[in-house]
Amino acid sequence: MASQVVSSSTTRHGLLAYGVRRIRPDTLPLFQRDFDAWIESRQRDLNVAFAFPDAADANLLHILFWTKGKDAGVLAELKSDALAKSDDVSDGLFHVFGSDSSAASEPARRSAVLRHTHHITSLAGYMRPGPSEWAGKSPPMIGVFRRAILPGKSEALAKSFKSVCDIWCATVPGILAAMVAPDPKDDNYVYDIRIFADKASYDGHVDKTNADLVRAMDVWFSHYDTSIPHRGAMFGTAEDTSDPAMHSSSVKDRPIKVDFNIFHYGKGGCMGRCCLD
Repeated sequence: MASQVVSSSTTRHGLLAYGVRRIRPDTLPLFQRDFDAWIESRQRDLNVAFAFPDAADANLLHILFWTKGKDAGVLAELKSDALAKSDDVSDGLFHVFGSDSSAASEPARRSAVLRHTHHITSLAGYMRPGPSEWAGKSPPMIGVFRRAILPGKSEALAKSFKSVCDIWCATVPGILAAMVAPDPKDDNYVYDIRIFADKASYDGHVDKTNADLVRAMDVWFSHYDTSIPHRGAMFGTAEDTSDPAMHSSSVKDRPIKVDFNIFHYGKGGCMGRCCLD
């Protein structure tokens, strides 16, 4: 009998990677062809793989991967002659979340697309294996956000977020991932990672009828510096991300400033697919 996959509020299955990569002018169709062919060859190793042109620069692609396993080498196999040559260290810099150990302080060179990677060990949180019950549905809602925290509050943030994750993991199966990870360059910032199977799961993460959750979230949220806008990217369907709640605080009496990109599956030049099965 096959062993059951163990999942808890502290286990992390797979890797989530997000970054930007520049392509040469007029080569988007070539990149899409190569991207689709790579996904087809590696769909057994992927939960999602998407790429979107930047709204202000069609030659700059925002690329998102969620793998089933821990082998980042799968991502290194993606190659294309459409990729531009650049000395800009931010071009092809990907942050990889879910790793079991931290990389060196300087990003490692990886591949043609992922030119440099920061593998970041989470301070707290979990990532479920891509469950079969979500197969055939819309791609999951995914958020990767860089947020400011109050000075010296990293440890307190991690401890309080674990309490929140304990509740989320036990009560909302559609929260597929919830992690907070340190910024490798600035102790006063963290990355917040969320993967929701659907809009109902997103709504469940702020269940106001759960008094324990409300209290735990209030303590956790108190460690952020909400005077500084949080940045990053949100991926989802146009219907899911139209909710005004997506652009405000989960804790209503703690207003926040937001300044992040929103990408809609199937729109805005979307390339890629969901491989949950």
